[in-house]
Amino acid sequence: MRFPLAMLFLPLLAAGGAPLTPPTPRSGTEKVEISLVLIDVIVRDRKETPIRGLTRDDFEMVVDAKPVDASAIEVFEEVCVPPEDQPEQPPLEDAGSTTAEAPAPPAQEPALLHMVVYLDFSQLSMAAHRKSILAARDHLAANMGPSDRTMILAYMKGLRLVQDFTGDRNLLVSRLDAMLDDRATLDTDAIEEAQNMVDVAQNLPRKNAALAYATQEGFRVRGSLNALASVMPRLAGLRGRKALVLFTDLLRDDPGAQYLTMLNTTPGSEGMVDVLPDILRVTREANAAGVSIYTVHAAGLDEHPVRQLVSGYKTSPFVSADTLEATTDPLLIGEQVVNGAGVALTSALALQGALALETGGRSLQRTNDIAGILRSARQDLSCYYLLGYGHAGPGDDSQHSIVLRLKDSPDRPRGLTVRYRPSFTDRSDASRRDSMLRSALQVPELFQALPVALEAYALAPQESSRGVLIKTVVPLSRLSLIPAGDAHQGRVEIRGTIAKENETACLFKQDIAIRSRNEDHLVYQTGCVLPAGLYTLTVAVLDRGGSQAGARRVPLRLEPMGAPGEAHLGEVHLWARDSAALVVTSGAEDIGIPKRAGSGDFTLRAERRLAADQPGVFSFLFCPASDALGTVATARPIAIQMRVLSGDQVVSDDEVRITGPSEMHGSTCHEIRRNLPASSLPVGHYTLDIAARGTGSSIARRADFAVE
Repeated sequence: MRFPLAMLFLPLLAAGGAPLTPPTPRSGTEKVEISLVLIDVIVRDRKETPIRGLTRDDFEMVVDAKPVDASAIEVFEEVCVPPEDQPEQPPLEDAGSTTAEAPAPPAQEPALLHMVVYLDFSQLSMAAHRKSILAARDHLAANMGPSDRTMILAYMKGLRLVQDFTGDRNLLVSRLDAMLDDRATLDTDAIEEAQNMVDVAQNLPRKNAALAYATQEGFRVRGSLNALASVMPRLAGLRGRKALVLFTDLLRDDPGAQYLTMLNTTPGSEGMVDVLPDILRVTREANAAGVSIYTVHAAGLDEHPVRQLVSGYKTSPFVSADTLEATTDPLLIGEQVVNGAGVALTSALALQGALALETGGRSLQRTNDIAGILRSARQDLSCYYLLGYGHAGPGDDSQHSIVLRLKDSPDRPRGLTVRYRPSFTDRSDASRRDSMLRSALQVPELFQALPVALEAYALAPQESSRGVLIKTVVPLSRLSLIPAGDAHQGRVEIRGTIAKENETACLFKQDIAIRSRNEDHLVYQTGCVLPAGLYTLTVAVLDRGGSQAGARRVPLRLEPMGAPGEAHLGEVHLWARDSAALVVTSGAEDIGIPKRAGSGDFTLRAERRLAADQPGVFSFLFCPASDALGTVATARPIAIQMRVLSGDQVVSDDEVRITGPSEMHGSTCHEIRRNLPASSLPVGHYTLDIAARGTGSSIARRADFAVE
C-alpha cells in the first residue's frame, strides 16, 4: 500500500500505533513516500505446530542489513482462525500432536483462508496429471472448514479459471471430477518428453533434434511462468495471507537441459531461452500481492517416465563426447537418457524450491503424499503473524532484503522455524497499475470486480481492411468518485488489445479524468483498422481511486464487404442519443469519428432498440460496383430507398441519390444515414427496408428495430 506521507499519519494514530518518523528526502527534489510493508510470518516447532502468543518484541527485523526498531513495526497481529473453523484433521507431520498453548478466543470477524489450486497441465507428466487432480479433490472433500475459500486455475496454452473463490466443497469437487477424464488437459509436448529423449539418442543429426526440443521446452516454460505471474495482481486485494499451491513436475529453471546434457553441453552454452527473468517476475509479483507459493513434485516417488522407458536396458560406463553418435545400442541409449533424466529432475526440484523459498511458502518434493502440500498450505493460512512497518522510499521499484528472526528466550521451545518472504519491492503507483492492467488483459476472467461491457462494430472498408469501432461501458456507480462542487470526479485507465492467432493486431489505451454530474455510465469509444478475419478483443479498465479492475474478452469476426467489384449494402447500425452516458471518444479518427468528450452523445447500440422519446440515427454503407481496375462507374445516379414498415404498412418513405464519388477517406463506399426523431414513432416493432436502384442488379437489405 502506498500513501502520500501526509495521509499516512492519521490512520495509524487512530489505530493506536506509534507514529512513524518522517523520512529524510534523499535529495532536495526527490519525492519520498511511506509504504506500509506487510509481511506474514509463519512460526512453527519441529512438529509443525503453530507457536502462539508472540508479540512484536519477540522479533528482530533487519531491512537492507539495517536493524528496524520494534517501535517502527506499526502493525502486529496474530491471525488464527477459531477452533470451530478448523476441519478435523491431524497436523501435517505428526497425527498425534496438539498445539502447545490454549487457542485464542474466536475473533469477531474470522479471516478467510484463501487458497488457489493451480494445475499447470503443460508441465505435468502423465502420472502427475491424474495424481494432482485426485490429491486436490480428496483434500478439498475432506478438509475444508467454514472459513476456507478456494479457487481452481488450470493452465495449458492459456490460463483458465475453472472455479472462482468459493466455500462450496461440492462445487469444487465436481469441477475437479470433470477434469479427471478431460483429454483436453493432456499436453502432448509434456507427456512425450521421454520419447523425445530417446529420439535424440537414436537419430541424426543429434544436435539439431536436441536444440529443437530444448527451444520448444524453453518457450513452454516461459509461457507457464508468465501465466503464473499474471495471477498475482488479482489476489493482491484479498485480505490476509494467500496461498497458491502449484502442481507440476516438469517446470524447470534450466529448460531443455536434459536434451543438451546428452551432448555434453548446456542450454546456456547453446544460447537457449533464459527463464531467470521470468522466475524473478513471478516471485516479485507474488511478494507484492502477499501470495506464498507452495510447490510439490507432482509425480511423487514414481520412476521418471524416461527410466520406465529404458528400464529393460543395461547401463554402460559414461559415454565420452567423442562417441556421442546416433545409435540403436540399448546400452548407450539407456545411459545417455537416464543421465538426462537426472538433470531434468534436479532442475525441476530447484525451481520448485526457489519459488517457495522466495515467497515464504513451502516445497514438498520427493514424496508420494502430494496432498500434504495442500495440508501444509492450509495450516499456514490458519495461523500466522502479520507484521507491517513503514518503509520510506521514492517508489522506484527497487528491491529490498528482509531478515526476521526470533530473539532468544528461555521460555520458548528450541528448534523453531520462521518462514516469511525474504524481500519486497518499493513499487511505484504507476508500476502497480501497469501490473494490474497487464494481468487483466492476459487473464480477464480473473478480473470481474468492476463490471465491463464490451462491443465492437465493423464500419467502413478501407482498401482491403475494415474500420472497427470499439465501445467499452462501465457503470459510474461502481467507480470511486469523490465529490467536487456540483459534480463527482475520479480517474480510470483503459487498455485494450486486438489479437489474431496470438499476434497483436491493434493496441489502444486511454487515461480518462471523469467529472460526472447526473450521468449513469461511462462510454469509451475508440477505433482500429483491420483486415477481414477472426480476432480476439480484450479490454481492461482500472479504477485508480479504488484500485479495482475489470476486464472482458470477446471474439471479433470481420467479414469482407462482399465480392470484389460487386455493389454491396452493409449492415445497418443504430446510433442513439444516450442522455445518461458520459461519452469519451479518442483514437477513432482513422475510422472517421472525431475526438470528443461530453454528456449525452450518440453511441452505437448493440440491439436496434429505442425509447419512444429517444432520438436515433440509422447508418449503413453502400459500396458501388467497380471494374477490374477498381474504377467506380458514376455515369448515372444511384437511388437508395429507405422505407419504415409496420407489418405491411409503410410508415415513412425516404430516398437518397448518389451522384458523385465517396466523401469517405480511403474508401469508395458511401455512408447513408436516416434520422429517426424522438417521439416520431409510437411504441412497436418496425422494419427498415432498404433497396438500391440503378446498380444494374437488385440489391436490398432489411433490418428490424423496436421502439419501447
